[in-house]
Amino acid sequence: MKKLFLILSFAALGSLAVPSLSTAEPEKSEKQEGRGGRGNPEERLARMKEHLKLTDEQAEKVKAIMEKGREEGRALREDKSSSDEDRRAKMKEFRKSQMEQIDAVLTPEQREKAKEMRKDQRKVRRD
Repeated sequence: MKKLFLILSFAALGSLAVPSLSTAEPEKSEKQEGRGGRGNPEERLARMKEHLKLTDEQAEKVKAIMEKGREEGRALREDKSSSDEDRRAKMKEFRKSQMEQIDAVLTPEQREKAKEMRKDQRKVRRD
């Protein structure tokens, strides 16, 4: 009888623990970092410094471009006067412009590596 009581008690406790596990925050995968794997500007800059071997001067210039872009991007996202389609088009153009500004700071070799990094990021976001 004691064994049956213990088994039922553990089963009841176990059933209470399962819902709390499902509400726990899942670990972030590479895709879930930030938006679509991009991460916040500090993380992006750190990845660029590591993978592209940016000089301190390049890193400062890229950081300034990203900081300026953060504000411009936020303003575009919050602009409710445009339709969603227009906002998407403006954001696409904005991201392209920002990428071109960053590429202008890089050496030709770094640009090629950056291009590969972007291609890999697109794959991650699609998967």
